[in-house]
Amino acid sequence: MDAWQSCGDFDEEVTFLAGSMEWTAPEYVIIPLEKAIRSMEEFWDTLERPKGIEWEALWEEG
Repeated sequence: MDAWQSCGDFDEEVTFLAGSMEWTAPEYVIIPLEKAIRSMEEFWDTLERPKGIEWEALWEEG
């Protein structure tokens, strides 16, 4: 399984909370909400990584 992260252009870090877990995303992986929604719609239609976002491979198999 491959793992990718989005490359964004936000100007500050964002902290996500899930239960007692906390993760701070650096500004370079955050994309604007409108772009995220368009990307989710594109993914729904194509089942591929959306082309409107730049992606960085965290790891790739094969």
